[in-house]
Amino acid sequence: MPKPVSSSSLAAAAETSCEELDTCALPEGRAPANACSSVTQTDEEEPSPGVEILTAKFGVKNDQFEASVGVPPLTAHTTVGGVHLSGELDYMSANVHLGSQNSDGSKGENIGAMVTRIGVEATAEYSGWSLTAGFSLSAGASISSGEGRDVDHDGRPERCFEVSFGLFTLGECDEF
Repeated sequence: MPKPVSSSSLAAAAETSCEELDTCALPEGRAPANACSSVTQTDEEEPSPGVEILTAKFGVKNDQFEASVGVPPLTAHTTVGGVHLSGELDYMSANVHLGSQNSDGSKGENIGAMVTRIGVEATAEYSGWSLTAGFSLSAGASISSGEGRDVDHDGRPERCFEVSFGLFTLGECDEF
């Protein structure tokens, strides 16, 4: 059973530089400047079956706010014939976000609050185009819309949109 995260653990994490911590789930591995903390607490006694890790994250950067708590998601990536495929398994988590730095790397607007029991999400990306689909046992909603990313570095910007509502997530990015 995970131990609760104590205020002294949070204070110690706040004194640690962001480079030593997780990237606070912001796009392309960017950690928020001067406002990042991550705490992981595990039970050191007799291990029991199941997941033993609880993570709390908080991030603020200019006009983006993010906070989350829960078990870190499991992710996998591969490339097949030029198509980048990624998948994520989210288990027992909660998050809230508001700002303009979208999780897909675009800049625009995002707002949301979700509590997830378990969820899966898959993304296929090819030459700046992407499609994301997911299913979860969740409560809440999240929406983001933006443009200006260029993941394939061809000089043509992409615009992106993603929405999560309860059970479903659907997102896409296309070059214009």
